[in-house]
Amino acid sequence: MILRNCREMLDLSTGQTHRVCQPEAIWSTTHSSTRSEKSWRMARVPLNSSSGASDFK
Repeated sequence: MILRNCREMLDLSTGQTHRVCQPEAIWSTTHSSTRSEKSWRMARVPLNSSSGASDFK
């Protein structure tokens, strides 16, 4: 999954902000396609930033 359309949301009960994102599938396991068809999407995660560093250690 790739997370897109992220927004900072304020929690009114605590005053903290949280990042809320919409998930988007990179590929589909139910989609039948030929090998010549490009059914994969590309994604890039910058490992030197805080957004992806903890997930890929």
